[in-house]
Amino acid sequence: MRLANLADAVARAAAVRARLAFDADPHAFRTRHAKQQHALAAPLAAARAVGAGPIVKPPAPAGPRRRRPGRVGSDKKA
Repeated sequence: MRLANLADAVARAAAVRARLAFDADPHAFRTRHAKQQHALAAPLAAARAVGAGPIVKPPAPAGPRRRRPGRVGSDKKA
């Protein structure tokens, strides 16, 4: 997973306000967002219950490197 900084100033300000609200009173913050959190968690729990598999496909393993013709160290003879 790749994360990036928020480029939008309004979104950054909202994220900072949310963090400050959590730091000030974590219990009230969790209570205020419990309904949204449950709405996000319920489909994930249902998928896990039926064995839907991973939500994010893992990256493909790197295979053996193939040599390109014409490169230093290649098997091509002149």
